[in-house]
Amino acid sequence: MIGRSLELALPVLRLLRGAGFTIDCICTRKALRGHPAIERFVWARDAASVVQHAALAIRQRAYQLVVLTDDKTIRQIVLSPPCELSEQEKLRLLPVASPRDFHHLSSKIGLSATLAAHGVTTPEFAPVGNPQELASAVRQMGFPLILKGDFSSGGSQTFKLLNEQQFRELPQPFGFFPAVLQRHIQGPLIAIEAFYQDARLVQFGYAKALRLQHDNEFSPSCLREFSPRAHLDARLVDELTRLGAALGAHGFANISCIECPADGKRYYFEADLRPTVWCDYPRHFGDDPALRIRGHFLAGETRGTSCPAGEDLPERITLAYPLRLKWWEVLTNRYACWRVWPDDAWAARIVLRRSKHQLLAILNLKAARHWIRRRLKRSPRDRAAR
Repeated sequence: MIGRSLELALPVLRLLRGAGFTIDCICTRKALRGHPAIERFVWARDAASVVQHAALAIRQRAYQLVVLTDDKTIRQIVLSPPCELSEQEKLRLLPVASPRDFHHLSSKIGLSATLAAHGVTTPEFAPVGNPQELASAVRQMGFPLILKGDFSSGGSQTFKLLNEQQFRELPQPFGFFPAVLQRHIQGPLIAIEAFYQDARLVQFGYAKALRLQHDNEFSPSCLREFSPRAHLDARLVDELTRLGAALGAHGFANISCIECPADGKRYYFEADLRPTVWCDYPRHFGDDPALRIRGHFLAGETRGTSCPAGEDLPERITLAYPLRLKWWEVLTNRYACWRVWPDDAWAARIVLRRSKHQLLAILNLKAARHWIRRRLKRSPRDRAAR
């Protein structure tokens, strides 16, 4: 396991330990040293040394599975020059089945083009490389649209363009080129955590995002409504199988789509080949991903050879991710979040750090200052209309 995030590492360690793996870890976070699931820990001093340690590890040992936990680490390995990592060494590290699949890693443009080329339903899109191309694409496609920086995460370079006014209000100069312009699809946001090997679907969990962190529509989710697999649309497995084949997926996948009520289709717009903090959540309703992954490595089981789980469960199960809730929500057990509290002490460090930031935001009147800024940014026309 290789990465930079403590939060993303914890659920992966829990899952892989449950699947029966012996785990070596390369991480920039010293806090993971001493974790009981890790047999051998290597601290990477900085981003550059992550690649150096990763190269040394795969040259010394043969691993059944390599997990890169974050987008930045994936991108760093993709862009590493041949003097640091050969193409075959990259393939041993990256979550794809062949070198021809490298092009869509850490690239929203590459992802959209790959999905469209393989017949996966994805929103209409246009790559843009400068302000002139952006203005031209907006005129051709028409509103509503979503604009995203080609390499971005957590919604940091994502902008909704529902009308001409929002297009004019983009940050100037817009500094996130190249970027991709996508058709905005109305409908529920669906999150799917999957695991593939050699582009074959091994397991997946399916949920509707009910609430997003900081109540920001482009932020990670903190509350989800899960559906056990026995209650899902039968077409879903075929769609995920086609998506995995299109991407050459070989490891964890963080997949997002919109269920469009207008035509009944699912529009896939995100498929980052890495785990998320939700990757092991189906274990809370009896569909443990660790057991399915273990079954694959021991007996070659895939989604096609295993039975759907959850026939005796309700159609919808609401679960929170407590480390993204506000501190008072954790204290009051909102959404019954204590029942899914991570079973390792390292999670408490994340809660304490975030609680400190939330308390400082209150003391600094952050919410009030944001409200005043939003009021001041309103156009004269908007203020007159009110």
